Amino acid sequence: MIRKRYICTLGEPQNYRVNRILDALTLIAYLILQLLSIPEEWGHTLLDKFRYLQSCMCQKISYVHWFEEMMFC
Repeated sequence: MIRKRYICTLGEPQNYRVNRILDALTLIAYLILQLLSIPEEWGHTLLDKFRYLQSCMCQKISYVHWFEEMMFC
């Protein structure tokens, strides 16, 4: 049996909107990482901060809980 692949194509205006949203989300994530302070043993680069956040999120599944803990340190 041959399976058909269906590719969802978006029109140009929709692709443009999606790209704008992705750009905004990337900028927000970058700014959050810039403002975040982490323990020195984790490092100081943006990638180190991102890994630290991943570690915290794995320990605490709820985004609300880990975000409150990060903001009120």
